[in-house]
Amino acid sequence: IHGLINIRPGIFASGSKDTTVKLWDIHNETQDTLTPDYKRMGYKYWVTALAKVSDTTFARGTRDGFITIWDL
Repeated sequence: IHGLINIRPGIFASGSKDTTVKLWDIHNETQDTLTPDYKRMGYKYWVTALAKVSDTTFARGTRDGFITIWDL
């Protein structure tokens, strides 16, 4: 895991080197995997940073220098 943020109470997101972001819901004990549309794999696309923007939006930074905004 390269990044971990709290989205809202009971919901958090983690990002890792497999290029995915996992959304965790501790209340319902569920996990969803968010995969970018381009589904690139490899070293330069690792998730290196996550940042909360609002209770429904967060940003994901990858090793290749791009930022993706996710709206839940």
